Amino acid sequence: GFSPNDRTYLQGVSVLEPASVYTFDANLNKIGHKRYWDWSYQPQEASSSSFHDELHHVLHSSLSCSTKEKRVSLPLSGGLDSRTLAGVLTENHDKLYQSLWSYSYGFGDSSVETKIASKIAKACKVDFTGYLTPDYLFQSIDEITDSVELFQYVTGTRQAAIVDNLSADADVVIGGHWGDVWMDIMGVEGEDTAAWFKKKI
Repeated sequence: GFSPNDRTYLQGVSVLEPASVYTFDANLNKIGHKRYWDWSYQPQEASSSSFHDELHHVLHSSLSCSTKEKRVSLPLSGGLDSRTLAGVLTENHDKLYQSLWSYSYGFGDSSVETKIASKIAKACKVDFTGYLTPDYLFQSIDEITDSVELFQYVTGTRQAAIVDNLSADADVVIGGHWGDVWMDIMGVEGEDTAAWFKKKI
């Protein structure tokens, strides 16, 4: 979820922090919490090509780990994240996955998102399925809330409309989110970078 620290908007529900070891008593009262890793930020001067190489290495390493010998589905939207993942998953190295297929969904036959996604899939030589999103929300509300545990807004869960397809044809779904929000200055010129990121948050 997107809750700060250990808080949530659900009464009596807290988040366990990442990179932590917790100890509880028999009644599930927390008696200990120890972090084994802390975030640090140390800016470095380097060329944009070295950052590109490092990003590629991180993406390739993490995707290799999560897709090895698995059937992989990739939701394509046409945005920065899904295009980047499609590029890394289909570049000229030995395939790590058993199969890869991509999909997108629109709310109508003229969906721009689905049209762009199909072009990306064709360029990457990946099988593609375009779905027309049905009125799924209220029919699937129990399954959606169980899946996201109310830590995500339920109306942003279009995968629920094709959950049977995903279950039948994929072991993992690889998705990226918000890269275009964080990486794009969205036409704002000459503004302090830190202030701009603070506004986005």
